[in-house]
Amino acid sequence: MRVPRHLWLLAPGQLISWGSLYYGITFLADAVHVDTGWNTNAIFGCFSLGLLITALVSPLAGQSLQRFGGRVMLSAGSVLAALSFLVLSCAFNFWWFCAGCAWRAWR
Repeated sequence: MRVPRHLWLLAPGQLISWGSLYYGITFLADAVHVDTGWNTNAIFGCFSLGLLITALVSPLAGQSLQRFGGRVMLSAGSVLAALSFLVLSCAFNFWWFCAGCAWRAWR
């Protein structure tokens, strides 16, 4: 069976996306703690809040996927993910950090 060319392009993008959005917190939490002094449990709590919001908005994401198609939704998700990383990197207090984690959920 021959694998379509676009899947060879999509697979690395998904690997990078999942790696940065979901697994990146495991090695970034200590750096955030050292830099800001925030409790590591609270940092992971904000990330968990983002996952809860993801679960709550998933029906909306499914409807949008059907309405607009995969290309539009994947592109919009990538832009939103980049913006959420910008918010996280510029978080000047803990509540902005939580807002960035929650915004990441809309990706």
